[in-house]
Amino acid sequence: MHVRKILFIEGSVNALITVSKITVGLMTVSAAVIADAVYSLTDLANNIFAWLALKVVESPADSSRPYDHQKFEQLVIFALASLLTIVAFEVIVNAVERFGQPVEQSMLGLVILISSLLTNIGLTLWKGHWAKRLDS
Repeated sequence: MHVRKILFIEGSVNALITVSKITVGLMTVSAAVIADAVYSLTDLANNIFAWLALKVVESPADSSRPYDHQKFEQLVIFALASLLTIVAFEVIVNAVERFGQPVEQSMLGLVILISSLLTNIGLTLWKGHWAKRLDS
C-alpha cells in the first residue's frame, strides 16, 4: 500500500512540474524549457507505468503461467528505457536543428527550471527515505 501512495504522490508532483514547464516553455518559446518539460513527461510516464506494473505484479498468478507477472516488470522497464532513448534522440535532433540560432534568455524559464531542480532533489530524498524504510 505504501508503494502505491508513494507513486501517486510522486506522479502528482511530476504532473505539476510537467504542466508548469510546458506552460512556461510555450509562453517563453524556450527550447530548453520545452525539452525539459518533455523529460518531465517521461518521469510522469514512468510513474504511470510503475503503477500499472505494480497492479499486474500484485495480482494473483495464473496457474498455467505462474511467472508471466514477473516478465511484465521487465517489459515495463524496457518500455521506459525505450521511451527515454527516443526523447533523448529528439532533444539532440532539435538542438542540432537550432544550432547557431540566437538564444533567448528568460528569467521565468530560469526560475521554473531551478524550482523544478529543487523539487526533484526533494522528491529524490523523500523517495530515498521511503526506499530505506520499506527496504526497497
